Amino acid sequence: LIEKLLIPQDYKIIVVGHSLGAASAALLAVLLRSRLPLLQDPILTVGETSTGDNHLPAPLPRLKVYAFGSPPTLDLSSALACKSFVTTVVNNCDFVTRSNAGPVLVTVE
Repeated sequence: LIEKLLIPQDYKIIVVGHSLGAASAALLAVLLRSRLPLLQDPILTVGETSTGDNHLPAPLPRLKVYAFGSPPTLDLSSALACKSFVTTVVNNCDFVTRSNAGPVLVTVE
């Protein structure tokens, strides 16, 4: 559906999730970008060229994720590779967004 209908029409795909849904949204975006290489290319806005003119708006990503309160699901290198298309919003005191398996394993032992 995405490859045959949305990509040829230059639609933007926006995936939004909260908590576990946010983690799923980020993983879905990684999976979609790996299987559909066209999602890795930005959509040029009207009148824009790819010459890098600073006076023109930045190209729009074809796939964008807004993840609210997402638990950590990717390693550091994968997370850094996703920063161009995944935006996360977290509360500074949220336990879920700050947790990872390392301290839990230490506590269990």
